[in-house]
Amino acid sequence: MPSAVAGVDAREMVASITNGIGFGFIAFCLLRLAAGRGRGVPAPLYAVAAVFAFYYLMPALGLL
Repeated sequence: MPSAVAGVDAREMVASITNGIGFGFIAFCLLRLAAGRGRGVPAPLYAVAAVFAFYYLMPALGLL
């Protein structure tokens, strides 16, 4: 996904495989919600995306 489309510089997020997978989970959930097809995403995937989002926000919240 081009950085301009995602609204963030995805290159920083995909520096490792784990970060890339996490960014993909978050982006997938957000894009499905934006398209109005959020019910098609399994609940555990939302949970995993939320955990990754919290992980990425930890430095900004001063928790890491």
